Amino acid sequence: MGFFSLDKKSKKINKINEEKETVKKLESIIDNEEFEILNKGYYEWKIKNWQQLSKKSSSTQFKIGNYKWKLELEFDNSSENNIGFVSLNLISLNTINIYAKFVFCIRNYYDPTCIYYGEFLSNYFSKKKSSSGSENFIRKYELFTKNENLKKSIVDNDRCIVGVYVIIYKPEKEYCINEVKNEINNENYEVLNDGIYEWKINNWDQITNREYSPVFSICNHEWKLELHNRSSEPYITLKSIDVLNDIFAHISTKYVIYIRNSENFNYFYFNQEDKPFCYFENEQSMFSQRIYKSELFNEKGNLNPCYIINNTLIVGVYICTYKYDEEQCKNELNKYVKYYGYYKDLNEGFYEWKIEDWNQLGEKEYSPEFMIDNHKWRLELYPNGIDNRNYISLYLKCTDRDDDPSYHICAKKALYIRNYDDHSYFYCNGELGFKKQSLLYYNRKNNSSGYNQFITKSELFSRNEVLNRSLVENNKCVIGVYLRTAKFKYDQHKDELKEIIHDNRNFESEGFLEWDIDDWNQLKRGEFSPKFNFKKITFGRHTWMLQLFPNGNGEANENYVSLYLKNVTFEEDIYYSPTSHVCAKAILYIKNCENSSCYVFDEIPLTYYSKTFNSYGFNKFIKTSELFSNYLDHSIIENNRCTIGAYIRTYIQNEGKSKEFSNIIKNKLSNGNREILEENLHELKIKNWEQHDKSIISTFVVGNYKWKLEIFPNNGNDNNYVKLVLKNLDVENDDFMLICIKSILFIKNIYDVTYYIDDNNSFAFLSKDYNSISFSIRKDKLFKNSRSSTKNNECIAGVYIRIYKCEEDLDINEIIRYQEGYTTGRLEENETRRVQGENEMRNIGNQRNEIMKKDTIKQKLETPSLVISLSDFTAYEYDQLDIKKDEFLIVTDWNYKDGWVYGHRKDNKNEKGSFPKVFTKICKEDNNESNISKEIITPNYRINFENKVKQLRNESSMKIGNFETLIFINRENLYNEAFDNIMNKSASSLKGRLKIKYTGEEGIDAGGLLRDFFYQISKEIGNPNYSLLQYSHDDSYELEINPNSGIAEPNHLDYFKFIGRILGLAIFHKQNLSLTFSLLFYKKLLDKPLKFSDLEYVDPELYKNINWLKNNQGADNLCLTFEIDEIDCFGNHIKKELKPNGSNIDVTDSNKQEYIDLVVKNKLYSKDEEQLNALKEGFYEIIPRKINTLFNEVDLKYLISGINEIDINDWENNTDYEGYNKNDITIVNFWKCVEEFDKEKQTQLLIFATGTSQVPVTGFKDLQGSGKIQHFKLKRFGTEDDLPKSHTCFNRIDLPPYLTYTQLKQKLLRAITEGMGGFEME
Repeated sequence: MGFFSLDKKSKKINKINEEKETVKKLESIIDNEEFEILNKGYYEWKIKNWQQLSKKSSSTQFKIGNYKWKLELEFDNSSENNIGFVSLNLISLNTINIYAKFVFCIRNYYDPTCIYYGEFLSNYFSKKKSSSGSENFIRKYELFTKNENLKKSIVDNDRCIVGVYVIIYKPEKEYCINEVKNEINNENYEVLNDGIYEWKINNWDQITNREYSPVFSICNHEWKLELHNRSSEPYITLKSIDVLNDIFAHISTKYVIYIRNSENFNYFYFNQEDKPFCYFENEQSMFSQRIYKSELFNEKGNLNPCYIINNTLIVGVYICTYKYDEEQCKNELNKYVKYYGYYKDLNEGFYEWKIEDWNQLGEKEYSPEFMIDNHKWRLELYPNGIDNRNYISLYLKCTDRDDDPSYHICAKKALYIRNYDDHSYFYCNGELGFKKQSLLYYNRKNNSSGYNQFITKSELFSRNEVLNRSLVENNKCVIGVYLRTAKFKYDQHKDELKEIIHDNRNFESEGFLEWDIDDWNQLKRGEFSPKFNFKKITFGRHTWMLQLFPNGNGEANENYVSLYLKNVTFEEDIYYSPTSHVCAKAILYIKNCENSSCYVFDEIPLTYYSKTFNSYGFNKFIKTSELFSNYLDHSIIENNRCTIGAYIRTYIQNEGKSKEFSNIIKNKLSNGNREILEENLHELKIKNWEQHDKSIISTFVVGNYKWKLEIFPNNGNDNNYVKLVLKNLDVENDDFMLICIKSILFIKNIYDVTYYIDDNNSFAFLSKDYNSISFSIRKDKLFKNSRSSTKNNECIAGVYIRIYKCEEDLDINEIIRYQEGYTTGRLEENETRRVQGENEMRNIGNQRNEIMKKDTIKQKLETPSLVISLSDFTAYEYDQLDIKKDEFLIVTDWNYKDGWVYGHRKDNKNEKGSFPKVFTKICKEDNNESNISKEIITPNYRINFENKVKQLRNESSMKIGNFETLIFINRENLYNEAFDNIMNKSASSLKGRLKIKYTGEEGIDAGGLLRDFFYQISKEIGNPNYSLLQYSHDDSYELEINPNSGIAEPNHLDYFKFIGRILGLAIFHKQNLSLTFSLLFYKKLLDKPLKFSDLEYVDPELYKNINWLKNNQGADNLCLTFEIDEIDCFGNHIKKELKPNGSNIDVTDSNKQEYIDLVVKNKLYSKDEEQLNALKEGFYEIIPRKINTLFNEVDLKYLISGINEIDINDWENNTDYEGYNKNDITIVNFWKCVEEFDKEKQTQLLIFATGTSQVPVTGFKDLQGSGKIQHFKLKRFGTEDDLPKSHTCFNRIDLPPYLTYTQLKQKLLRAITEGMGGFEME
């Protein structure tokens, strides 16, 4: 603008008038553009010592228009263009948005006529853009240049005045929107569309912790906003509706969510963090932006009143969508190939294979080879799948390293298939990068990875109705891969080897043995590594050695390296008995000392090491020449150095691994070129070993032959031995039958099958006269130590039998040799019988297939057992026995057939037959009929329980309000709609008369719909697939909180609060839920103190082991440390120290109590604390805390879930009749039919009649209906041609007058099978 000179006469003008002129001049510079002015003002900053100003100096705070401001001077701004200039900025110190125009000036301290004006500026001040001004306001030298007329400079005597004139305007909506739009950086990507949506919330105080906007349309897509305002850090979620309905649609967006005052655009807020691309797709249909409480809420947690007026505010969103191209596709796929942790030298590649005609593809197709990271690759496609023709199979294969036995590649990949013309329409099958399984290793033995069932063929061609697209369109599509490789980290070969040997078994211990070879040429012919022990988790220690033959083991292997793994535990550890076996897998390898990716390996499969067989490995591990071959600038042996290694994993073979044990033991049998007809393993579990004075017998079938295994605990008269005898029952009554077998008899530890004894026989030829195979063993071997074949007075005895075909050219001499050496036991006297001659044996061979009789022989135990039946059973086969619950029976054969026992009634031996083993419970010898616990709820308990319930319901907060709350539910989306309805209502509103209305159904809720709702929501809540709850342990269907729920569901705490409300509402409205939690859960819910015995609810096996440790000496011998093995949320085994340095502290008898306390604390506390607190919050919003003093955990279980044991007598005794009396033939037949129903059918009938599968713990007399006690009722209705009808609101069945039992049963079964799942008007 330049300097303004005034004549001498103007100097006489009053100073005040001069300042007014200055303001007037400043105001004239500003263009007002017809905006509504809110306020304006002028401020001067008097600078009295210019030279003492720092490089950046600020004025004091001042006010214009009730807003706080300050000025800031800066000399020689860091920008090259600003050198020699003074920069001047106006800074807003306000938290709200302000639209202002302003002009700077700087003048002589004493003379206002010596002044310099800047140009007018404007800015939309916000927290992010709080500063605005001129970087080149004035050159520094001009400040000190004297005006020719005034003979003065602006800075005179080191003084001057800096001024600013500010006009504040009422902001317009478009300025706010522009501010929002400016938040998004398009990064040179092509914008397809953008748009704004504003959601007006009219009653802020009434919203719950989650509020939903209407569905709206922007950019040709449908969206919805979700407001979460009650969590610790509020957030707003943008949800795409389109991608929920199409698993192949992908939308590339950036968006900004904002909150503003509905009338004043000054009060306008949005999160000013960077806005990255968001890729909406079916598995990630929503993204959230946080709201910082410090900026939007006051100290009391309430919304800042600046943003809310008349209890309303606006939530808005600006959405910008982008064209999907190859780069956008890569950006989205990056989540699958992203590395976590430190990895060096990452390389990546992107390849697409265009399919021009899908119909011309064969059974197996390969893409052209392509290069990524100097490796050759190709895609492998099976259009009709590998093992299922309904799917396609897709793999990525490395093809260039067949000549290199030592190559290893670490990579992550994403395979996808997309529409030929549209990059945004695709399907990807991959593991997210943060998951451990997303890391892949390619090597010579595993050069391919992918998916057998990549996608169904029907999905390839299915056309989306909205987008009108399919993956394969006009027989065209594109298949692609995004691959990212990484250089091996130090010791990363260990991670790869663990992946190779990975399985789902429970392992005892694992470890790496590495043996550094400093001079290969100095190795001897057969070199042993140092001995090596490794110990992991709380038990297990074995000693191992590697044995290396640098020039091969033997002449046949002289051009190879031979390598073996030897277990020397049995040679050195006196605690290992001769019966001991170590079950292990191992990988042997030779690697470059410095490069973890350069090595060769081979795997030793699951193997049992014993004193006899203690070494396994490879005669031809690798050609010697290949160790020195140079591949990619590396060889395995460099400078005569390398590392020999082994990764070893040992297992405890727990009960239930019989199939695996069978595979191991049968490998001990050689076939001798004979044809195998059949083979199988038979095992007999023996309990209370010391109580068996007589023989123990088990009969079974293998190969259509009947066999008997007999165990003699005292070997007849010799108490120092145990004998096992195998006999075939078919040959005993057949003079001509001959059976050729091999067998192994064994006794093994019941808890750890790696400890067994076997007798490996040669061929045996069984006939009527030669029908016994046996072996004996000294008892001291069986009981030598705690890990012998018998433990806790239990063991498993068994036999593996392999049956061979007897050829026409039968080797008679072999049969003669067998029969001459025939013996029933190694220590028994020889019972050899002379063969009648070679001709007789030849006759037997010729006639054996002509006469084959099969007699049914029932071998009964010599020691019958008294049992009590646990349930009713109705026979449906001729050889079965009807039994009633609580009836006393005698079992004479515990191994009648798989899952069945044979016996008779206690008081009538003539009534006999088979019945399910699971329906029986052994009565101990010291029990008699009068004191056997039937494990039922006693009358006294029912009375006490009823009194507790009355006390609870007498609480004022447990009274149902005199108003009605109606909840609308769609059965097809029951879980989500129940969540939304219940969580969007206050707790008090849920305490009225709760009514359920199912969408599309005519039923009116008089109690039945409510009961059905709680039954249906029980099944949804109890579904572990939602990852909120899990089964408490493998052998239980009781539920507990999943401590890792937050991984699968970010909003999991909201859902736990919902579950808490459901539990509370079930109690409040006198409903039962058809799900059961563990007693530990109920204790935690009631805030009851936990104790050691509660561990049994969480982990029965651990409780058993810890309890043994607590009550027994010898902790020093168990190799325990203060470190335990746990499984993390991704299924990985991890170590956890119970105390600092716990892995190096051994557990002894003196410190075992501390160890026990820490294990119990780790198991019982803290893991689910966050979820439990959320659940409690929901529960105690409905139920008063006094319940803690009235009920224990068992009471609460019955209060919530009732009982699912149906007492037919109790049901009948509490039934009302209308149009019938209990002696009518229809009623008599009805109860007869109900009694004969199995448990499943009885439950179906109960659900049909009442809408629930549960019964109050006080019995059918307290059955609820229509909001009160309502007995079950049978009402006469219709004719015998009609089906029964149910009215669950009134616990009533309308029963036609059927005249015959058969007719009633058929009609009733049809009704309960077909008449469930909806409600109609009565």
